[in-house]
Amino acid sequence: MLALLTATHMAGLLLVGLLIGFFNQKPKITALTITLLALSAVLFGISLIPAAANDGTNSRLIQYLFLTLTFLGQAGLALAATLRSSLWRANYPARHRGKIVILIYLCITTISALSVITFSAAMDFLHVTFRPVYFISGIIAISAAWFFSQVKLHRQRQLISKLDNNPKKFRLLAVLTVLRDDKPFRQFMSWQMLNGFSTLIVESAVLIIIINDVFNCTWLTGSTALTAIPLLVSGITGILWARLFDRSNIFQMRFIGALLWGLSRLVLMYALWSHSIVFLLISRGFSGL
Repeated sequence: MLALLTATHMAGLLLVGLLIGFFNQKPKITALTITLLALSAVLFGISLIPAAANDGTNSRLIQYLFLTLTFLGQAGLALAATLRSSLWRANYPARHRGKIVILIYLCITTISALSVITFSAAMDFLHVTFRPVYFISGIIAISAAWFFSQVKLHRQRQLISKLDNNPKKFRLLAVLTVLRDDKPFRQFMSWQMLNGFSTLIVESAVLIIIINDVFNCTWLTGSTALTAIPLLVSGITGILWARLFDRSNIFQMRFIGALLWGLSRLVLMYALWSHSIVFLLISRGFSGL
């Protein structure tokens, strides 16, 4: 089940690369609003899934339903993030975009980290199950859909009109043609995918098993290590990274990021060897960095 859950998580993220070409000629605000509403329906669906009893077929059906909804949720979340970035590019001038985006990201990471801590503490001390977490998230997704529906996209009609007049229409798989035509970009994205796969495998599956089996953590400690610390560190240090990012090219930044991620794995190895929860938290800090 854990292997399948990891696979559905990755497949949901990969599906966005195919879907985004379909949304190129669609009004971005409408597409984002519909995506968030569909995501809320998925979250509500997960919150209503009954507990799986050990009775064979019914238990497996419930498990596969959970996996399917998780897959759809990951795809919807990644698609919403991609569409949201198009709003930033359209509405914010390039000279101010970095500052605006990094401040928005700081808000997102801080609120997300505090939400994770709040929910996991409720699961520990109030014995709340995972279902209310998904239900509340579904309500928040509906709220987000309403707020985004109020946003006015700068020069949206001109952009769609330009795409409509383009003889090379954006088909569902057309977004992948850039990988065929641009060899340097294809090589760069190949290394990116290798780096991303190794990151997702460790973050999505291996680390969960480690925290549960080696450290036997509570919900609060485990979620703090898994999610809250990396989110908080990435949001706060993003302000400092932004200045370096403006002075460096993307390859230098990816190189530095990969080195820091490798350092976090070495600290994690020491945490496992010494059974030290402190070094586990330090390694998660490096992951956020």
